[in-house]
Amino acid sequence: MAISFRAPRIEDLNDIAEIYNHAVRTTAATFDTEEKLPSYFSSFVPGDHLHRMRVAVDDRDRVVAYAGIYPFSQRQAYAQLAEMMVYVHPAWQRRGISRALLAELHRGGGGVAGTGGQNGKEQAELESSQGPGEGLNVMISTANGGSLRGLHTVLALINSENVHMHRVMEELGYARKGELEDVATKFGRRHSLVVYQRHVAKL
Repeated sequence: MAISFRAPRIEDLNDIAEIYNHAVRTTAATFDTEEKLPSYFSSFVPGDHLHRMRVAVDDRDRVVAYAGIYPFSQRQAYAQLAEMMVYVHPAWQRRGISRALLAELHRGGGGVAGTGGQNGKEQAELESSQGPGEGLNVMISTANGGSLRGLHTVLALINSENVHMHRVMEELGYARKGELEDVATKFGRRHSLVVYQRHVAKL
C-alpha cells in the first residue's frame, strides 16, 4: 500500500490533534495527560528550523500520521536541543508508517511547507510491522543552523513497554544506552523510559 508524505497545512490541524489526543487518552506512548486544541500544533505551519513536520496522507489527502521536531525548552541553554515525535492514527497502525515517517525525517524530508520532493510529496511503499503504540518522543542535540542534516546527536526516549518502537529505532541504527526507571505515572501505573542514541553523522 502506498501513501504520500507532504508538509502540513492549516486544514490538517484538526486531524493532527485528533491523532495526538487519542494517544493521550488511551496509551502511554505519550506521558501527556491533557488533550490539545488544534491550535497547539499551529507552529508547524508553515514551520521553521525548530518546528518541522511531515504528515502521511491517504488517497483522500487525509492525515493518518505525522512526525516532527520542536524545541525542547525555551531556555537559552537548550537553544540547540529539540524533541522529535511520531504518532499514527489507530486505524493505520501495524503498517510500518511510524518507521517510514522517521526515515523520511532522517533523509532531511522534514522541511517547511512547500519544500522536499515533487510538489512537496514523496511516495512511500510501506512494509508491514507489528505492535501497538506508535508514538514516541525523541530529544535532539542540534548543531548550528538547526536543519535535521546539521544535527549532532538524536536521543529517543521510549516507553520501556513499547517493544515495536524499540524495534523501529534499532532498525534505524539507534543504539540502546540505558533505562530511566519509573519516571512517569499514567493510568495508575509507573512507567520507565528506554534511551536510544545515534549520532547524526551516521544517519
